[in-house]
Amino acid sequence: RGQTVKDILRAQVKEQPELASRANSEVSNEISQIIQRLMAKEPRDRYQTSNELLEELQELLQPPQKRGLWIAMAVVAVLVAGGSIWWAVTRPSKTVEIEKRYDDPLTQELADKLKIQKGITRQNTATIAVLRMQLSGLQDEQLATELEKVAAEHPDTVASQEAADLVASIRSDIAERKRQEAQLRTRIAEHLATARQATIKPIDAHDYQRAMQALEVKPPADIATEKDLAAGVIKLRAEILALATSRIKALRAPLSDEEVSGDEGKLLAAIEQLEVGLKPETRWPTETKNEVDEAKQAILSARASIVTLQELRRASAWKSYHDLLNDQAGLRMLLAKNDFAAASARIEKFAASASGEPALRAQGLAEVAKNAKAFAAALEQAITSGSVSFAIDNESLKIVGWNRAKDEITVKTAPRKETAIAGASLTVEQWLSLADQVAEGPPGGRECFLGLLAITKHCNAAAKYLSSLSLTSDDTGVADEAYPYGADMFEHLLAKLQTPTANWSEALNRELQAGKRLAAGLRALSEKRNTAAAGHIEKLLSTHPHSLVVAVLP
Repeated sequence: RGQTVKDILRAQVKEQPELASRANSEVSNEISQIIQRLMAKEPRDRYQTSNELLEELQELLQPPQKRGLWIAMAVVAVLVAGGSIWWAVTRPSKTVEIEKRYDDPLTQELADKLKIQKGITRQNTATIAVLRMQLSGLQDEQLATELEKVAAEHPDTVASQEAADLVASIRSDIAERKRQEAQLRTRIAEHLATARQATIKPIDAHDYQRAMQALEVKPPADIATEKDLAAGVIKLRAEILALATSRIKALRAPLSDEEVSGDEGKLLAAIEQLEVGLKPETRWPTETKNEVDEAKQAILSARASIVTLQELRRASAWKSYHDLLNDQAGLRMLLAKNDFAAASARIEKFAASASGEPALRAQGLAEVAKNAKAFAAALEQAITSGSVSFAIDNESLKIVGWNRAKDEITVKTAPRKETAIAGASLTVEQWLSLADQVAEGPPGGRECFLGLLAITKHCNAAAKYLSSLSLTSDDTGVADEAYPYGADMFEHLLAKLQTPTANWSEALNRELQAGKRLAAGLRALSEKRNTAAAGHIEKLLSTHPHSLVVAVLP
């Protein structure tokens, strides 16, 4: 007995059954004991063979006949009721049962009761099978399948119909859950599609942080905690981050290519493109910070490369400029011969192919040479007219010719005698005397002519003087070997030169200042004023590193 089927099944397994004689006073004690033994929990406590049971029954069935029949009926009923589960499990799968009729009323009554009991047992067996399936722990389709088997094994029973109803209910629940799950997936997919659509415009504008923010839209409450939704959002975020990273790489690619090429202009354009592409920084998600920082570092590296390229280019340009100034078979030779036209053309040719500061310097120096050329033509005309003379050994000699190609001055030493004097042998002061006798000339021409003469003479003298010095002796380059010129001519010309306003005047001013420093330094060295000499030379190298006089220094 029990309040529920579960209680009944539990009692059947664990509790001892009530004595039949106690349940029904008409059952004898002997019969109660037989029934009790038949229903023992442990198999070993039951009858081990049917013969063993029959022997006890035969003893009880001796007298009287009716009593024996009642006992047999009771025992058979107990056998049917107590062994119904075993019978249901072990009976043949296909049984054809033919109902037998008896002539004896008592026997027929017993047979009818057995038939009824069998029906009850079959119903109970089916019910127990259904209950066992429900308690088995199986779920959904597995449970439905097993219940179908129970219904098939116990046809035409109430429990079979119950099993069929349960199967229908379970599968209906499964179908409903699937429908709800499909509906849920559809809602999740729709929400993700809407979120993806909201990211398109920000992504097209390369604003990946705004695209990430578009994914933060609060979803409907019924799908907010769904794992598929969270996984979908994570996937969308990953896609956006991948696009952001790819964009940064694309922006950096030209920079990497141009760094290899060494093209300064293209490299600068790539830097600007990357800088513009990275701004504003708010467009980049926090997750791309490393990539953004690396791109910024690449910009710094590229700018350093540009500085290096510019320095190399400037160094190369200045080297070419120094080579021009120090070309003894070229510019220096032309200046020494006072061939200012050829010197100007040579400098202008360099300026046309150069760039930056070296080109500007060359243009200024070319203008100085042009002015000197114009003044040289005026001086030559004055000499041809016979109006120019100069003194040698306190004797005034008239100059009758100037062969600039040979760098010779022809003077009249007697009524019918002329003497050629090398132009290189004339001092700067003598050239100054000649220049002062020219009344006209281009603006600045006199200063440019005398300045180039003075610089040329100092360059030649400095090169010769410096080559005569010994690094191991402080007695070289002094006394008779002293530097032959002073800074007076440079100071004189600087005083006459107006405040530089034109390119040529700035160029001449720089060259005269450099010549003055060189002359002062070498004169100090000739007088063993080494500290002063070092100061002048250091000042020369720091303030006029690209002058003519520095170009010829060893």
